[in-house]
Amino acid sequence: MLGFLGATGDLMLVVLGFSFIVLVHELGHFLAARWAKVRVEAFAMGFGPAVCSFRKGMGARWGSTEPEYRRMRVENPAKAAALSPTEYRLNWLFFGGYVRMLGQDDASPGARVEHPDSFTSKPVWKRMVIISAGVIMNVLLAAVLFVVVFMIGLRTEPPLVGLVSPKSAAASAEVVSGWDEADPGLKPGDRVLLIAGHEPRDFGDIALEVAMARRGAPVEIVVEREGASGPVVLRASPAESRATRLLEIGIVPALSTRLFGGPDDLPANNAVIAEELREAGLGEVPAGSTLLEVAGRPAQSARDLSDAVARSQGAPVLLTWGAPGGETLATELRPRAGLQAATTTLPRFRGADARDIDVQHLLGLMPAMRVERAGQAEQKGLRTGDVFARIGGFEWPDMVSGIAEVRRHAGREIDLRLLRDGGFVDVRARVARDGTIGFIPGTTASTGAVVAGTLRRAVPGDQADVAPAIPPGAVILSADGAPLRSLESLRAAIAAAPRTADGAASVQLALRLPIGGWGEGPIETIDWAIPGAAVDALAAAGWNSPLSLSAFRMAE
Repeated sequence: MLGFLGATGDLMLVVLGFSFIVLVHELGHFLAARWAKVRVEAFAMGFGPAVCSFRKGMGARWGSTEPEYRRMRVENPAKAAALSPTEYRLNWLFFGGYVRMLGQDDASPGARVEHPDSFTSKPVWKRMVIISAGVIMNVLLAAVLFVVVFMIGLRTEPPLVGLVSPKSAAASAEVVSGWDEADPGLKPGDRVLLIAGHEPRDFGDIALEVAMARRGAPVEIVVEREGASGPVVLRASPAESRATRLLEIGIVPALSTRLFGGPDDLPANNAVIAEELREAGLGEVPAGSTLLEVAGRPAQSARDLSDAVARSQGAPVLLTWGAPGGETLATELRPRAGLQAATTTLPRFRGADARDIDVQHLLGLMPAMRVERAGQAEQKGLRTGDVFARIGGFEWPDMVSGIAEVRRHAGREIDLRLLRDGGFVDVRARVARDGTIGFIPGTTASTGAVVAGTLRRAVPGDQADVAPAIPPGAVILSADGAPLRSLESLRAAIAAAPRTADGAASVQLALRLPIGGWGEGPIETIDWAIPGAAVDALAAAGWNSPLSLSAFRMAE
């Protein structure tokens, strides 16, 4: 619902902005027609039947004044002559607008109305002025808005590197000079001084230079880096983005310490941020707040939060916030145990290109696939938070098998069984030719311990053989008697389990098997012996912040 509200708010802004441009455009036609003494019969915003209208001499009405005006012209011409011939109206379909003039018929441009105040009775040059006035008004509006933006200032992101994608061209950029060659890549916090020989004024210039680079050729980047005695020179080879088909190097702008939302933001956006804060255990922090301190140190950017969580070893991180009202709040953020990462390639199906996807697992155990954000798929019956009990022919699919099965049905319909509110919902959805349904996929890693099976081909070494034989769709209820809410909490339970002399650990899992109706299957216990190397590999997965960095505004 929150995602829907946020999207609806953005859509309303687009509709209102477009309608304002149309209003100015049609106002140009209207003023020019009045100057040329052409009778304007209607000035309308939107299309379709009228919601309300106004005519000078008659006042405001629900609906249109046109039927009453026409009847008066027949029954009482003298009284009708005292009324304005122009009806100002707001129509039901509030998108666009028009000006209707006497004698103007777009469906029949050659038709003429022989009346002194008709459009067709005016000289050609006057008609040209009327037709051109709409475009001229839009040009004048653009000039005025340009002056206003120039006077107020346009918010842009500085040419600072925020986050660097681990497997991107930026992460593997070759060091030419100014830094240790054994430590390649751009770093968060780097300020770009030159890229492809040009000085960027903001982060958008960096993206533009990369997108316009010659394919297959490296781009030279000069940065100012903390700890370096002078400028650091690097070379990165941009790669084509599968999403945009543009060249990119895999960096995003630096983040500020201020959350989105606040008194000056839309209510829907405030609701989205408030929900994210609640899910992160920070429900007392108002939207629009500013992060002042992280673990007792002044916060310079939102990256300080993720860095502190990564160093926390799972211990709570103390945060200090400045609320929009001026008060100061102290909160604790409880890190989430990170899972292991693996990459696998989805093959090409019909209109969908081959693509790599990153998946999470716990020693080979895969979380089930869920709907992270329904988006356009709401129209097809999906809802945010739905867990896939079946996609096509796959029961309880993980991210890999679920997306692959959807892509296999590109251009066709697919049967879905969704777990929603403790029950099952069956949906038949149309898959687009690019192999998507319209939702953002996620997993139950953080929201529930529903297991979709094991990932063997993408897990390095022998870790895949460590995973116990758990049926897809089983729910892990507890580990050594401690209740579990997610695979992340299972990782914490494994870390807390006693270890033998060789570093091995053992936990007893209680499972509810996926037999019969949801939540009605039998409970089974299994003993899971985990080798020491696997326990160490799991510990190296690190810790994650439950508050996404996307909740913070870009740096200015």
